[in-house]
Amino acid sequence: MASSIDPELELFGLVTKPQDPSPNFSPFVWMTKVDLAILGVPYKTNDKSFYEIRNDLAELVGDPEVSVPTLKVGDTYLQDSFNIALWLDEKYGKDNTLFGPSQNTKAHSKFLEQWALWTLAVPIQALNRSMMYFRLDPDSAAYYLRSRYNNNIPALERRVKEVSDPGYIASQWALLRSHLKPLNILLGEHKAEGKRLFFDGEGPTHADAVVFGWYAFTRENTGWREGWENEEIGYVKKWLGNMIELVGGEKELPGR
Repeated sequence: MASSIDPELELFGLVTKPQDPSPNFSPFVWMTKVDLAILGVPYKTNDKSFYEIRNDLAELVGDPEVSVPTLKVGDTYLQDSFNIALWLDEKYGKDNTLFGPSQNTKAHSKFLEQWALWTLAVPIQALNRSMMYFRLDPDSAAYYLRSRYNNNIPALERRVKEVSDPGYIASQWALLRSHLKPLNILLGEHKAEGKRLFFDGEGPTHADAVVFGWYAFTRENTGWREGWENEEIGYVKKWLGNMIELVGGEKELPGR
């Protein structure tokens, strides 16, 4: 827990437009938000649009390639959700560690982070990436088109057409559920052994934060329940209940 003499933490996140009161939608920022909730560390948020991150935040941090999450600690700026998790655990993880007692857990969490990025996130990105373009302010949309589609408008239009096909949408939700099945099996084993429904069976860790980050981003899509709340992955659905309670309830999440 933070003490009264600790510097205030400020977490920079991502929203669709400047001054947008909607919840942050970056999966990586959500990973840090969950880590902070696990540790019970207070912080303030400062959400920026894509354009503001690439300009205002880049100037503030002194890094033209700055990304979010960025965590301001005093006069220092920390970047990358995993690096931030390591710092938070070292600073605040005396009672509730983000990685558990074994050093191997850090390696396992890093593996899960990469698996989530290159496997779990594939159908999520397929469904959400083109959709997000239309929710951005003009400056952010121009940056998004350039950075994600190399200013190739026909490529964006092809993707938009693809994600309007019900058959394609159903196939991506099915793919997401198939990726979640190993985690569902793990959680089922924990349940059978009388353990808690978190990935390590004891309590929430950075591993839970990683997967929950992608869940939070999925909620930007109105069909998100098809991917996460299907009964074929019922233990994942129960795990989500625990995680949503941890972060303060549905009111804190996108797509509520």
